[in-house]
Amino acid sequence: MQCKKVELIGVTALLLLTSVVANANDSVCAIERQPRDFDKHNVTLEGSVTDLNETTSRKGNDYTTFRLKDPSGCRVKIFKWGHPAISDGEQVWVEGKFETETHNGPYIFYNEVRAEKIAPASH
Repeated sequence: MQCKKVELIGVTALLLLTSVVANANDSVCAIERQPRDFDKHNVTLEGSVTDLNETTSRKGNDYTTFRLKDPSGCRVKIFKWGHPAISDGEQVWVEGKFETETHNGPYIFYNEVRAEKIAPASH
């Protein structure tokens, strides 16, 4: 019985370590260089807000788009329903799903993160 407990703890630790390593590999530059490698993957990214655009659709739905820029200058498009309290130049982290192609009615959007969470960066 003790052996199974140790084995279970080892497997749990390995899964947690794999999760941390996977998130550490999420980077704006990696997505910009190889978007297909991240297609339909959940990502967590950090960078500064640029090209902020808050809009309301014809149906009355608020949404926000911007580019997330990392210190090396790489950028990725971000889409978020609603108008989060962010501004151009602000450092934020974004959690969401990256997709190389998203269909929304007659519109097609390429290489963007559908953000679920946006928060100020911890720095």
